[in-house]
Amino acid sequence: MKKLDVAIVGAGPYGLSLAAFLKSSDIDHCVFGPAMSFWQDNMPPGTKLKSDGQSSDLPAPGSGFPISRYQIETTGSFVVTQPITVEEFHAYGTRFRDRMVSHADPRTVATIRRDGNGFSLTLEDGEEVGARAVVVAVGVRSFTYLPRHLAALPADCITHSVEHGPVAALAGKRVAVVGSGASAIDVAAALHEAGADTRIITRRESVAFHHPPSHRRPLRHRIRRPDTGIGGGWDLWFYVNFPALFHALPEAVRLRVVETTLGPAPGWFMRDRIEGKVPILSGMTTMAVSADDGVVTFALKDRHGAAHRIEVDHVVAATGFRPDVARIAMLDPALASAIRTCGTAPALSRKFETSVPGLYMIGPVAAPSFGPVMRFVFGAGTTTPVLGRHLARRFPRAASTTVPLGPPAAAYGQAGE
Repeated sequence: MKKLDVAIVGAGPYGLSLAAFLKSSDIDHCVFGPAMSFWQDNMPPGTKLKSDGQSSDLPAPGSGFPISRYQIETTGSFVVTQPITVEEFHAYGTRFRDRMVSHADPRTVATIRRDGNGFSLTLEDGEEVGARAVVVAVGVRSFTYLPRHLAALPADCITHSVEHGPVAALAGKRVAVVGSGASAIDVAAALHEAGADTRIITRRESVAFHHPPSHRRPLRHRIRRPDTGIGGGWDLWFYVNFPALFHALPEAVRLRVVETTLGPAPGWFMRDRIEGKVPILSGMTTMAVSADDGVVTFALKDRHGAAHRIEVDHVVAATGFRPDVARIAMLDPALASAIRTCGTAPALSRKFETSVPGLYMIGPVAAPSFGPVMRFVFGAGTTTPVLGRHLARRFPRAASTTVPLGPPAAAYGQAGE
């Protein structure tokens, strides 16, 4: 069985960024999983990131490989306020991997279990790999949340928004999208454009689109509401710049802040694809929802108390995510049960370590410990350098002698990755 100092499970923005820092410290490591697969497989084609280009960099040591350099190399220019499509972000991430990451293996990890003083990872093809430390960077795909009344619907009548990439299978059907955030609006636009009879149902009074970015705000406005990589305001400035101080807050306060900060807000550029094209049933309370013979019926009440009845063929629930250790399927049950939790998320040390020595978790799953910034790519900037330095001290090496695992580098860019 091959042995590593550090195995990174998940090759999204956080996993790839951490791998770049471990490479710079000559740490014996490998990052596992298809690179940036979430951005290719779980978001509708044509979706754009809400964050500005400068907030979408994958952090790396030194000058690294920011997305501005990628765009200049591929298109000849970079406009910081121009939204980035998920297709371009996926391509940027895979180019980052090729340039900045020394050891990547596109195979997924099926199981992680404790093995003596370290861990044993079983890969999708049955190969086993040993590691002294494991960093889980799995994103949000495992943490879909369905309200109870929607979870009771038959499985063939409902999907979560994270299950849509392509939406062509729903063309010609009557579809209700439940929610009013970016995921709801993105998938509703894609469904409408694919030929589905689409409507949006939300309990909110209106859809709160982001304002277009401005980089010439008056000084007094910038003092009153300083800009950050995740929005404007002194509260967000604190969450972005002082995640370690956020970590020191009482658990109940942290959980409340993460639950209530930065509510649903689709990108400003989505207005033209939604307004006047997709009906929005706002201010709605769901009184009951049922399914019969393939038809889903919503009994709704609006803010004035008037009743509405909506029948559709399918429901897309854009109802968010809730980090939950018990839903990280690759964790051996005995390992999962040994992890102390903060709510349902892992309770992490200041170095992102769980209560199981040597097991770390980063990305959105770390939000209850380190704040709302962890729900964004931008949060990698305050995560991966800290964890990279910590692991470099834990596993000092004069030079890396790692033998790459799995397929050769030429296979990393294969179709479907």
